[in-house]
Amino acid sequence: MRCPRRSTGISIASLRGQFVVLFALPGLAFYALRINAILAFWAVDVMTRPLGASFADWTGKSRSAGGLGIGDGLVAAVLAVLIVAGVAYLTASRSDQVETIGLKPVLADEAA
Repeated sequence: MRCPRRSTGISIASLRGQFVVLFALPGLAFYALRINAILAFWAVDVMTRPLGASFADWTGKSRSAGGLGIGDGLVAAVLAVLIVAGVAYLTASRSDQVETIGLKPVLADEAA
């Protein structure tokens, strides 16, 4: 099945570049302009979906459509394997767990 041409004439590569720039702007604003950390986090978080979709399209779509031609199924399968491997690694190694040093949580109205 042939991929339909985009009527806008915008290539996948240019969209990818635009998303990378938009993804970097909140980080630059956080460090350079000292914007609120929560605002910077959510701005970047909102950009992860279109950035990821842009890279997936680039790798999966045919060369005639501006992609690498790897195939959507293979891209999805590789991503699924990477996600499962990452979750399995974190579960087994517990490297994402914060180690407590024996301190007991105290409420504000309790004596320490």
